[in-house]
Amino acid sequence: MAPIGVLLAIFALLYTLNFSDRSFWSENEAYYSLGARSVLEGHLLVPLINSDLPADKPPLMFWWVAAVSLLAGGEVHEWVARLANILASLGALAVLYTVGRRSIGRWAALLAVLVLGTSYEYWETSTGVGTDMPLVFFLAASWGAMYLLFEEPFRWRRWAVLWGAMGLALLAKGPVALVLSGLIAPVYCLWRFGPRGAWRGLMRLRPFSGSAAAVAPFLAWMAAVWTSYGAEPLRVILLKHNLERFVDAFDHQKPWYYYLTELPVNFLPWSLLVPVAVWVGARRMRQAGKRPEPAPNMLVFAFCVAGTVFLFFSFSTSKRDYYLLPLMPWIALPVGHWIWARLNSAITAGTGIEPTLCEFRRIVTGSKCGRGLLAATTAIFAGMALYGAFATEWLDIRKSPEPFADEVSRHVTADERLIIVDDEDPRVWYYLEDRFTLEDDSPEGLQRIGDLISTGANVDLLVDDGDLDDFEAIDARTPLFVEAVLTYRQKPVWLLTNVREGTMHPYSGARGTRRSDG
Repeated sequence: MAPIGVLLAIFALLYTLNFSDRSFWSENEAYYSLGARSVLEGHLLVPLINSDLPADKPPLMFWWVAAVSLLAGGEVHEWVARLANILASLGALAVLYTVGRRSIGRWAALLAVLVLGTSYEYWETSTGVGTDMPLVFFLAASWGAMYLLFEEPFRWRRWAVLWGAMGLALLAKGPVALVLSGLIAPVYCLWRFGPRGAWRGLMRLRPFSGSAAAVAPFLAWMAAVWTSYGAEPLRVILLKHNLERFVDAFDHQKPWYYYLTELPVNFLPWSLLVPVAVWVGARRMRQAGKRPEPAPNMLVFAFCVAGTVFLFFSFSTSKRDYYLLPLMPWIALPVGHWIWARLNSAITAGTGIEPTLCEFRRIVTGSKCGRGLLAATTAIFAGMALYGAFATEWLDIRKSPEPFADEVSRHVTADERLIIVDDEDPRVWYYLEDRFTLEDDSPEGLQRIGDLISTGANVDLLVDDGDLDDFEAIDARTPLFVEAVLTYRQKPVWLLTNVREGTMHPYSGARGTRRSDG
């Protein structure tokens, strides 16, 4: 079996350890799984997270999880949703190797895959569920094909990969894929072909026909949504969660320098090598008294990609640590190249001779640097295995939303209607056994709840501690009772009902209820 096959098999094993026994820890995992359930029920254009809550993200990830679920038996389980994400993660590693092998060599590309697959943020995101890993896969394929079109003779297959993968990235995350690509290509062309040749270099991509091909599926989906649901879903998905989030964030607001501190952490442990590489390179230049040989064009392209993505998201007012995932393969390539250059003097000497597998083994095991790399890799793999096999079980006991959801379901009888008030946590929704309705704590929402209770319907209300005072007006119209005081993520959550049973305390305002239950 080829070394890259062995390495991908190791990552497949490490990423899937205990992945079926863990409940959903993050909201994204439950969010996309609930949406995939609705896709299997027929909601293809705009998946539903709940019966009255449409998804606010493009549909591809929901479709992908649903497709993997169909192949796995037709049910959306934790392991199925995570498997869909892991397949995209392994695909991105395979793309990185394929592109790296053609541009910087077989063994440097293999080391780049090792670096990326063991970096902290990539590993963590691979074992969850979300759109970011499919986006990394599609963009890696698209940008890899872009580089080869710049450097090698034009081939229609590469053109199809460039624009086809970009079209899938649009359906996965929205216009950000096209915007980033539109920034990266001219930046690299200016360096590669100069100001006078930049336009001619760009034309190698056939950008006009390519952009039309990439955007066509996205436009077709938009047209279908507009026809079936009107403009509101598109306004939320495209304007609110793309344009508005970028220019005037409504959540996750961070300062401009946020990624300067996040990226070194996300790329651990390999980010520790970056200052070492710079220091060693500068010292060698001083000792040799001459310039080193120029780096392959792929390394310059990788720096263009990484720098453009970093600056673009730094300008965004909304920042999350995993937004930088698309640049991580393009950091791993230079790091893999540098590690291999340290191991094999033939590369730094510019002979261009590719060592065989046996020679590669001798190079790695025959030097202090290589043995150190083996020891570090073994330690990283062992740490990933211990975490996946044992630490996740311990953490699941503390982080799982399933016991809380089971407790809520235990209190809700068949003739009662559960209303969750102002709590948008899909982790709980996924594990609830009962049908429920979402309602906000606005005056209009409270009025609707009060009107429903006034009809005589049996209602259970799941209310956060901070919203408890809002129900005094409803209690004045129709008496409410405290069915249970539960705890979710170390915060009290109140289950109110309009049907008194046994020794339930009457709701007499938040303060009185707290005293009577205290």
